Formats: sequence, structure tokens, C-alpha cells
Amino acid sequence: MKSPSINGSTINAYFNANYYVIAEQPFYIKIGQKSKPLQDYCFKNNYQSAVFVTGYNPFSKIVTDKLNLLAHNKLKLMLNNMDIEFILCTAIDLEKDWPDEVGVLALDITLQEGKVIGNIFKQNAIVWIPDSWIPEIELLR
Repeated sequence: MKSPSINGSTINAYFNANYYVIAEQPFYIKIGQKSKPLQDYCFKNNYQSAVFVTGYNPFSKIVTDKLNLLAHNKLKLMLNNMDIEFILCTAIDLEKDWPDEVGVLALDITLQEGKVIGNIFKQNAIVWIPDSWIPEIELLR
């Protein structure tokens, strides 16, 4: 079965969102902009990469808070079982066309691992952050 394409306004929302990282000293990351706070955090903890992924609103279809919370908890459990460290992160649409989406910043994983996790949770995209510390949108379908 072929997946439907992602509409342009949804893709723009991914690019324009602020990703709020709930670390000891919280900070924001933006697509295409080097994140010195993330670089410092990862350098201090010896992480080489990060991926923002959420279980919220599969394929960008708004679902209930209860279903989103269940998916989020399943994501955290899966990462724990895979021994992947993570910190909480929230994608915030500044235009307010989309509700905030709670997710995680999975640390020290490969792009391929991030894509697999994103696909398991039926996401259109993930945010890949390589060791340049410049976040990139990776479309999954």
C-alpha cells in the first residue's frame, strides 16, 4: 500500500517549529541552525548525534490526548529497552496551526535507527542532528 504524500503546509510546520529540549538547562533547536547548547550538552556526555522523534499524531492526523500519551509512553519504553538514552523534547508550532507534540531527543543513535523508530510510530518525518549539530528534517515517506 502506497503512503499518501505529505502536504506542503505540514512540511513547512516541521521546518518552522521550535524544538524545546527539556535538559538540565533547557534550550531550543531550530532546523538549519547550529545548536551550540545541544553541541555542548552532547560533547559533555560523549554523544555524537541525536534524533527528535515523537509518537504523537501518526501521519499528522490529530488523535486524542489519551492515544498520544499511550504512544509517547510506548516510545519511551521502546527506547529504554533498546538502551538508547533520551531527553524529553517538545515540537512547538509558532503559527499554532498544530498542537505542541511531546517527543524525545534520542541520543547517540544513527540516522537509520532514527528512521526505523519514526516509521514504527508512523511519523512523516524525524529531525536528524548529526555531529555538525545542525538539525535537518528527514522525511520518511
